[in-house]
Amino acid sequence: MDMGKLRNVVVLLVLTLLFFGGEVSARFVSEEEARIVVQNWIEMTPTESLAIEGTEVREVMHFAGGSHGNPGYYLVLLDPNGWVIVPC
Repeated sequence: MDMGKLRNVVVLLVLTLLFFGGEVSARFVSEEEARIVVQNWIEMTPTESLAIEGTEVREVMHFAGGSHGNPGYYLVLLDPNGWVIVPC
């Protein structure tokens, strides 16, 4: 297959996926949901891969995103040490 035909097939495939790919939606995450996500991540992460044994969520801080409707992010502080960023 020559490059022109290959390019046309790829473009057609991408357009088909965009057209029939379904609806994509998102919603904002609350502070409590961010806390739960990090707690679940801590519980699911094998202690061999990270030194998180005995780690707990200490505090969740929200940082506003500013202009253009950017909701910002949560900085989840861990106890005894560490942090995780969760997008709003």
